[in-house]
Amino acid sequence: MKDYYNGKERSKNKAEKNGMWKGDSVGYFSLHKWVAKRIQKPDICPCCNINKPHDITNKGVYDRNLDNWEWLCRKCHMTKDGRMDNLIKIEPFGLTNNCIECGKVFKVTKSRLDKGTGKYCSIACYIKDRFYNKKGIV
Repeated sequence: MKDYYNGKERSKNKAEKNGMWKGDSVGYFSLHKWVAKRIQKPDICPCCNINKPHDITNKGVYDRNLDNWEWLCRKCHMTKDGRMDNLIKIEPFGLTNNCIECGKVFKVTKSRLDKGTGKYCSIACYIKDRFYNKKGIV
């Protein structure tokens, strides 16, 4: 986008000529915004060729070199960053866990994880561990 004033292009304060220009020491979000304006977004992710790309990602070096950046879909971005391995593996009917009180294998629902009772197979094990074992009653 060109900015004109009296028929002449105004480039006096653009990019490196601007007194506020930070070069490669720019912040995280500002750099992503700067790169996203300069790299055309493809219609589909170049990695999987299935999904639409949503994220502008770097290839390990945070600088203004546009060859170090690419558009990826969220799944490919998380896979390349190694974040997909850190997610909880959920089976079709929930996550399996071992009860820390009795050792029984049981399925955990999201609501039990949210309540903090996802470590116990039953309310009885929860009460036994939280109240009786802590006070030395059992």
